[in-house]
Amino acid sequence: MVASFPQTTKPILQNHVDNFLDHPVPDAIMAMPNLEYTLAWIPGDHVWHNRRRVCASHLFTTQRLDSLQHLRQKKVDQLLQHITKHCVLGTPVYITDLASATILNLMSNTMFSIDLVDLRFESAQEFRELMWRIMEGVGKPNISDYFPIFRSLDLQGVKRGTVPSYKRLHEILDGIIHERMKLKASNSTTSMNDFLDVLLDQCQMDGSDFSSKTIKTLLVELVFGGSDTSSITIEWAMVELLRNPHVMQKVRIELSEIISPTRRIKESDID
Repeated sequence: MVASFPQTTKPILQNHVDNFLDHPVPDAIMAMPNLEYTLAWIPGDHVWHNRRRVCASHLFTTQRLDSLQHLRQKKVDQLLQHITKHCVLGTPVYITDLASATILNLMSNTMFSIDLVDLRFESAQEFRELMWRIMEGVGKPNISDYFPIFRSLDLQGVKRGTVPSYKRLHEILDGIIHERMKLKASNSTTSMNDFLDVLLDQCQMDGSDFSSKTIKTLLVELVFGGSDTSSITIEWAMVELLRNPHVMQKVRIELSEIISPTRRIKESDID
């Protein structure tokens, strides 16, 4: 059964969300530190509902998305400047790398106000490479997923292969969180107004079940989920346009009718 209409999907996900939470966890995911703090893989108990509430209230609201419009525009402008430079030089542009880097930087700025990837791919590549290694491991056909009795043996070494990448990711986030906590400790009025600040504030609340472990796990999960699917969609769309020149021409005509060739596209142009 496929629910493809909003009016059908909404009641299913609202009324039967617990049924969708009961799904198997890939063995490569089991290597993730603090798996019990994730949104995607833990049961729908009160802890899960609390995590979801924080994300819904501080990350996915219309007001929050509108407040980040300038950030999205900035990242798109940086991407276009980079592509324009390659056009002038007559050098190739690797859409897959650029799309994933742009989306990853957008997510990382939303979460903790820093760029994780240099668009020139000269530095700051470690986080992105670690992500791809983990996604590659999770996406591999794994006998442990088909025959759980063999999970403890890890016959293909898929789970073992993802452990170092997960560990290093958490070390990087440890550094980011530590620096932010030092900043807040030195000046209590300082606020970056990002999701990391929200999570650190949650830790200070009485009776809160948030901790540094919770924050790291949640940040990794959100950055992965937001950057992976978006960059893959962009790559797929570009490939289809290149394979179908008549569709590409139609898109160009439609864009030229809506947007002046002398200015760059804005979000309001596609509302």
